[in-house]
Amino acid sequence: MTDFQDERAELAHADRHIEDANRRVGRLIERITENKAKGWDTMEAERLLSLMHEVLDQWHAYRQVVLVAIVRGGRQGWNPAS
Repeated sequence: MTDFQDERAELAHADRHIEDANRRVGRLIERITENKAKGWDTMEAERLLSLMHEVLDQWHAYRQVVLVAIVRGGRQGWNPAS
């Protein structure tokens, strides 16, 4: 595979993880809402939701790095400060 193909594969990989995380976050929000309506304690579920949002943010950041690498023609020589 070429560098470009590798980067495109990484982008698809990140997209799959983002899609999966969005589904999981959505399901957890639904459960929290349902359980709150029942009067149940949702503090731990809300902590988990916060962590899941952090992971999702990291996947979005990684996806952006891959996009920049694609635009610049690969990761070699990529400088995040520039």
